[in-house]
Amino acid sequence: MNERIQRCTELAESPVWDRECRPWPPGVVGAEWQQVRRPFRQILASSVVNNQWPIYLHGIQGCGKTSAAACMYRSFVGTARWILLEEFVRQIMRCRQDGRVEIYSPVTGESFWRTESQWMRLVSQAQLLCIDDIGLRQPTEAAYEVVFNLIN
Repeated sequence: MNERIQRCTELAESPVWDRECRPWPPGVVGAEWQQVRRPFRQILASSVVNNQWPIYLHGIQGCGKTSAAACMYRSFVGTARWILLEEFVRQIMRCRQDGRVEIYSPVTGESFWRTESQWMRLVSQAQLLCIDDIGLRQPTEAAYEVVFNLIN
């Protein structure tokens, strides 16, 4: 067996995926690697091991894309960010209108202010960026620009 395939298979089967380095992302609770089909785990592991980015998960609603991404997010060692695309675009648009936006953290109970450049810096510094619900709605031209800049 090819060494890379062996490493990917071992990673897909190993408890490394079971590490929980961070809390659940917003809107996701209870996703487990055991719920993700084995071939899919192997493909994700192969992509991570071989540094094949970006990874775009697509499929019909309810097939497990968000759960698989949430497992990767929780297991990833390094800086990771989870973005609900529609909410992120809304925040950027508010920043463009008001200059900054107040954010409430349900984890700490604190609120703080962010500008568009601060949002983009947080995103660009992440080693893993999970963007949930891409393509959920048809974006306006301004929203499309935000999405393009985010992905770029």
